[in-house]
Amino acid sequence: NPASLSGIVTDAQTKAPLTGALVEVLVVGTTIPVKSTLTDANGHYLVSGLAEGEYRVVISADNYGAQPFRIVLIPGEREILNAALIPHPASIQGTVTDEKTGKPIQEARVELLNNQGKVLAADYTDEQGTFTIRGVPSGTYILRAIAEGFAIQTKPVTVVAGTQPQVDFVLISSPDVGSIIGTVTNQETGKSIEGALVEVLNAQKELVGIGCTDVCGKFAIEGLLANPYTLHIIAEGFLSKIKRVTILANTIEKIDIALIPKLTTITGVACDIKTGLHLPNILIELFNIQEEFITNTLTDSNGQYTVCELSAGTFNVKASSKSYLSESRI
Repeated sequence: NPASLSGIVTDAQTKAPLTGALVEVLVVGTTIPVKSTLTDANGHYLVSGLAEGEYRVVISADNYGAQPFRIVLIPGEREILNAALIPHPASIQGTVTDEKTGKPIQEARVELLNNQGKVLAADYTDEQGTFTIRGVPSGTYILRAIAEGFAIQTKPVTVVAGTQPQVDFVLISSPDVGSIIGTVTNQETGKSIEGALVEVLNAQKELVGIGCTDVCGKFAIEGLLANPYTLHIIAEGFLSKIKRVTILANTIEKIDIALIPKLTTITGVACDIKTGLHLPNILIELFNIQEEFITNTLTDSNGQYTVCELSAGTFNVKASSKSYLSESRI
């Protein structure tokens, strides 16, 4: 009465199923395979017709670390064995050269940024102008090359586990560059916005600079050639904004941006907990997290309510009636 082995293989980081992962059942202490199979489109596998006994199981996939197991099967058993494989981190390599001379630029700083403009890692070029940034998880990033006497250059890069994408920079020599500094604030409250992303696009809509506001809402983007640019300002919970600016050589342009908060709507229904009937004319009150009253409304004939035009945030919604105990929801 043969036994069988089944399970699902997933990516340990994303939890996504892995198609085509190799499942090998081996004789213990050897590399001799008894049976093997590949996972299907949903990451599932099945190995049947196994005799009772002890086995070594190795589950592997391209660009992932293999995961070994030891199992003991009894007659007629169907063993469930799932595996979450860890992707091999990728690395990014490339060169930084001078556009005029074609020669490598030594000691240029190459930074790896996420899509929020935060610097995650960096490396400096060697005598050949080469750099390598190791241990990069899969994802989409921005690379920024900075060298004294040259305009800063940025490039997008997509990284896949176990790969080594090549990204080369050709920097324009220009001692006559300008900078942008400024602040990003909430238009309604005047308070600074931390973590706002400021992107600088050239006339061809290419990303040439990127900055991220600090705790005081301030940002600075340096090394821009004297040209007109478009700023794209993005912050979570706010409407994005576009602003045009012209940079002059050896100048610092100050730009202050006020963002409008996005508005949200809260809807719901009030019902009798025992009967499930929807209740009309229930008072719905809205408070902020400081328990300050914001607004109120009544449920309609179907027990439904809607509160519109609210700034993004955390609220306490309270339902009350003379005939029912009041209830609150965050």
